[in-house]
Amino acid sequence: MTHTPVLVGGPSGPNADPNDWKYRWHFKTEVAALDRPLTITQFGILAWDGQRWIFPPDQSSYNSGVLDQSTFEDWYACPDAKIEPGSPAVDQQNWAGSNDLKDFQQKWFFVGIDGQGKEYKGEAVVKFRAGNAGSPE
Repeated sequence: MTHTPVLVGGPSGPNADPNDWKYRWHFKTEVAALDRPLTITQFGILAWDGQRWIFPPDQSSYNSGVLDQSTFEDWYACPDAKIEPGSPAVDQQNWAGSNDLKDFQQKWFFVGIDGQGKEYKGEAVVKFRAGNAGSPE
């Protein structure tokens, strides 16, 4: 899986809607099967707390969590959550939300199974900057 760009700056916001994230960073995510068809069974977003990847106990700072197969189908417009080699599932308008205008990073992960039930996992980090992205670290 890949995020483009991997260093995202220039968030939109502030958003005045109290029921939405105050700031959003926009990027593209592709989830690909390398050499066999896979069915995505779950995916999720981990937050970096400065020392380790975590699922924050609440969603007050930025979005994170684990999502299921049907959410993947809807989010990526991917029937049956099945991805084929050479035909990735793509979200051209993916985004991350935060109520704080500060740098942060997320690790996205995807878990899939092949036709024999063997499990595969892909993950990728995407970093967000409060200002312009600048140069990758």
